[in-house]
Amino acid sequence: MSQLIPREKLFGNPERVGLQISPDGETLAWIAPKDDVLNVWMAPLESPEKATPVTDDRHRGIRFYTWSKAGDAILYFQDRDGDENWQMFRVTVADRQEANLTPYKEITTRLHGLSWDFPNTAVVGLNDRDKSWHDVYAIDLQTGERSLLFENDGGFGNFHVDRQLNLRLAERSLEEGGRQIFRFTSEGPELEESEYIRVPHEDDLTTGIAGFTGDGDEFYWLSSLTGDKAGLFLRNFDSGGETVIGR
Repeated sequence: MSQLIPREKLFGNPERVGLQISPDGETLAWIAPKDDVLNVWMAPLESPEKATPVTDDRHRGIRFYTWSKAGDAILYFQDRDGDENWQMFRVTVADRQEANLTPYKEITTRLHGLSWDFPNTAVVGLNDRDKSWHDVYAIDLQTGERSLLFENDGGFGNFHVDRQLNLRLAERSLEEGGRQIFRFTSEGPELEESEYIRVPHEDDLTTGIAGFTGDGDEFYWLSSLTGDKAGLFLRNFDSGGETVIGR
């Protein structure tokens, strides 16, 4: 008779998951249990046995985090008792000081961009004005001060920024499945009226933006629009011309 898989194997905490190297390449971070609750740990890259916890969550557990581009803090996302109203927290590496950067009730935070050129700024979506859709804000990672970049009245579900943290692309779902991609104008945070790219339902899972080049003139993206499998392309933002990176 086949034995049942132990429940702990299916639903228990991982021993270690989500390893990330700090921007300076000196420190390794990961998620692991602390007193049976998932927290972020870090250690010198050459001495992982010297790991210490950076966060001190004692209830829900942390599942999503990233380094700040300055490398002086960990950013992590946490909800309340599974309500999926994700807030963004910062905990400093040097002294483990924690701050809630989006301390708003019944909202959820979406991270849209961080940049090496602006290491103390994050571009996020917040749905505190309209629960259905997220407006786009820049948040100062040191002070928590926010500034509105784009008021989302068009039903857009995702946004993409370049290295200068300029809004460049917005995505909106289609009723039949798939999505439309629109470009922001160069004059300011306004969207062009006509769609830039249409992604049909059959290509939805295999097509997406991967990031902009440093000058913002081109972007990398995975696309299956022109073949039977996804490939990595470099696309000119203005002309639409593409270079195949790999397929």
